[in-house]
Amino acid sequence: MENIKIKSHLAFNKIENEVVIIDFEADKQFHKLNEVAGFIFLNINDSKDIHSLTEKVCDEFDIDFITAKNDLLETIEDLKRANLIITS
Repeated sequence: MENIKIKSHLAFNKIENEVVIIDFEADKQFHKLNEVAGFIFLNINDSKDIHSLTEKVCDEFDIDFITAKNDLLETIEDLKRANLIITS
């Protein structure tokens, strides 16, 4: 399992059901995440692995494990492409 962390140069906050992110290394680029992606993003650093993060998604949104894991993996790829998280 790869280690996933939020990049340290980001400022972010939850506003209603969305998470807004400002990337200070990319000329203050602005990102907005929907409720599910925002929940995943906000829980990345506190989760020890994909399995535990998937369980958090299941509990929060009352969905089955397979659906949650597929959504989680897709969101992680999106966050990597946006340069908002680091993996190792």
